[in-house]
Amino acid sequence: MLIAGSCAPSERFATYVASTYDRIEAPGASIRFGVTEAGVPVAAASYEHDKVLAADAIKFIESCRFTPAMVNGAAARGSSDGFIRLKAAAG
Repeated sequence: MLIAGSCAPSERFATYVASTYDRIEAPGASIRFGVTEAGVPVAAASYEHDKVLAADAIKFIESCRFTPAMVNGAAARGSSDGFIRLKAAAG
């Protein structure tokens, strides 16, 4: 889960929605990434046709922090998978 208020301010992305690989909402940018046990996103990737939008979305996600996956009450070692859909800001 995204930690509220942890992302760098962005004029490009207004909000996000949790997503699954099989449900793509438009418009926006889908980002797949890992989350380390410290809650840091790693290996973010986007396969959007708009390469500038994809690069901006990855940079934005890398500024955020997430709650890591938990195992027996402790942060899981390694990384867990995340998938998020960023909604572009109106304007």
